[in-house]
Amino acid sequence: MAMFNWLQKKIAYALLEESLSLEELAKAIGENPLDTEKALKEMLALKVVNESSGLFSLSEEVKAEFRKKQEIREQAKPKLELQAYIEARGLSKKAVLEQMKHIEESLKKQQAIVLYSISHAEPEKQGELYTGHIELAFGVKSFTALVQLMYFYAPSAIEVIRPAKAEFTAFDLQEALNEMAEFIFKYNAYIARNLKKAEIDAFYKELFQGNQK
Repeated sequence: MAMFNWLQKKIAYALLEESLSLEELAKAIGENPLDTEKALKEMLALKVVNESSGLFSLSEEVKAEFRKKQEIREQAKPKLELQAYIEARGLSKKAVLEQMKHIEESLKKQQAIVLYSISHAEPEKQGELYTGHIELAFGVKSFTALVQLMYFYAPSAIEVIRPAKAEFTAFDLQEALNEMAEFIFKYNAYIARNLKKAEIDAFYKELFQGNQK
């Protein structure tokens, strides 16, 4: 199932229990009718929403996915729910597909991650390399688990879905910060061993300039 953006999520939840017209839907989610109509057209093209006599409804497949996710959430009770996008690159399409398969299998084995859904797009050639993307919807029970995912899988983008506010214990934050310190120390040691001084200086210059934007 394709991942939804924030507006499509609101539409999906509104249509989960009943069919609605465009006007009823826009009012129910509190959004502009034109924006709602545009999002609906995209969802119709993806075949995740159906239309009959001016009424819109979720496909049975999407309803089942939403209910499955709700069951997982109620059992696991994650602290945070997120979406992440992980890139894989290689010289051949086959190599990228194998890399994405390995990443997906590894993610499914992670005990600290509550996995809702995972999918990937076919690799496309960009310049000299093929690039593929993995889309991941998941939850974490601790801040430490999120830090580990960030370092082990290096997502290119991540979005916090819920809640708007979250609380973590001082112990969890300490564990996460120690994990970060260890990872950073290892990266610095690797860079120092494998790059020349001019390359290191150029790397840090670019890194710090990027942080100042």
